[in-house]
Amino acid sequence: MYYTAYAKPKKLSSKLMDKVVVFACDFLDLNVDLEIEFDEVENGGYVDYEEGEDIVVAVNPKQTKNELIRTIFHEMVHVKQYVEGDLSHQDSNNLWKGAVVDVPYMDRPWEKEAYEQEEAMWHIFSKEVGV
Repeated sequence: MYYTAYAKPKKLSSKLMDKVVVFACDFLDLNVDLEIEFDEVENGGYVDYEEGEDIVVAVNPKQTKNELIRTIFHEMVHVKQYVEGDLSHQDSNNLWKGAVVDVPYMDRPWEKEAYEQEEAMWHIFSKEVGV
């Protein structure tokens, strides 16, 4: 696993950033190379994934330190979903396990899973690291 972070905010030290990314990859059993870009994006963040291309995780740096960590955890779940083929896009449709899913944001199965896994990671990580 290798990652590069661009425009990382000072409130998230390099040491803490390493711990966050390594923890997420270990927790999710994920071995990928990726770029994490801190940019003023809508909402907390998103994943840009095209098979065979670089995986880019975009995170809004205007969040608190804890929100940044949680957003990275959340988006790393989406990275796993894309890499494993559970989540994909076709034209303007979201596909979950090959089927078109057109439901409100919080009812999307990939978001439900990402929020559940984010919470589980945060629960363990925040106790281990003391953030």
